[in-house]
Amino acid sequence: MLLLWLYKEPTPSHNSPDPPTKQPCCSYISRYFKMFKEIFLLSVIACAVLATENYWCPKSGDAFQCFESAKQARFCLSNGQETKTICGKCRKKFEFCRNGMKSSTRPDVDCGPSWQSTPCTDDISEVPTVF
Repeated sequence: MLLLWLYKEPTPSHNSPDPPTKQPCCSYISRYFKMFKEIFLLSVIACAVLATENYWCPKSGDAFQCFESAKQARFCLSNGQETKTICGKCRKKFEFCRNGMKSSTRPDVDCGPSWQSTPCTDDISEVPTVF
């Protein structure tokens, strides 16, 4: 009974002189395997893109566009030569584009143990309108 369920009977064609033949279950399995392989590949690519800090940076003199969704969020940034604590996701994008700074992998060492309690003042949170 199971084998009959795994076989699919193709729809007959009116112009075809040959009688319809049964297709084995393996064609379905290979089709689903190919589909799952493509979905897996797309998910790996999506994870790789989302896991990295990449921003679209405007050219010098262009408008700096950013929607601030976390103005009070604090970040410890580092570019290997200098470190700083900033507030806001737009400021984080600005520092990435201007100075190549990314989130520190060891913020307590780079920015100090109390970096998360740094007050968000204008000098560490403001973003210029023109890059």
